[in-house]
Amino acid sequence: MKKYINIKKFKDLSDTEKESGDYLVSKDFKIDASENDLTAKFIITTGNPDTDNDVIDPDGLDVSVYMNNPVVLWQHNRDLPPVGKCISINKITNGWVASVQFMPKEIDPESFRIFQMVKNGFLNAVSIGFIPKDLEPNNLNGYNISKSILYEFSIVTVPANSECLIVPEKSLDDTPLIDSLIEDTEDKIDELTSDIENKLSQLDITKIKLKFNLHKND
Repeated sequence: MKKYINIKKFKDLSDTEKESGDYLVSKDFKIDASENDLTAKFIITTGNPDTDNDVIDPDGLDVSVYMNNPVVLWQHNRDLPPVGKCISINKITNGWVASVQFMPKEIDPESFRIFQMVKNGFLNAVSIGFIPKDLEPNNLNGYNISKSILYEFSIVTVPANSECLIVPEKSLDDTPLIDSLIEDTEDKIDELTSDIENKLSQLDITKIKLKFNLHKND
């Protein structure tokens, strides 16, 4: 039985525990409903910081293991039948998009019910389960995950990250989605730059005060 833990706990595992495959890190993402013959497109990860200030590098996410058995789960529950299957997964600017096919009501009423909740906006989050392979602390008090292996993703009720969406079919052919992701990244960079500049300015003021006090004491 695999255990879901956060990045900080994963970092503290022994090398043997990390390589065992018994521990997965989960990250959640918000969604926005769309349908086309019981299918929906999900942005399952982006390269922007989440609420834990962790950053998953989309270029370092290996999806090959997942695509050997591309089931979509409900709430990371492996004891329940899957609610859908991933029929394609593609890299986009600063993220990954997965197309999911749900089941008709006559095959699986629960899958159909979840699809209806997704379509009508009552479910608003997906979550990936992955194993970090290369990570290091970042200046946000989180971790930069440069390499990772995707093992599963689930539809969930409560998100931890606000940037992964179920998107309309046309959004992947147009630029607004990509532009939005780029704008989000630029906004975060601007915020960090401004914060760094403020701290440097405060440091300069502190240095000036210190020099003044030293001269005054002399």
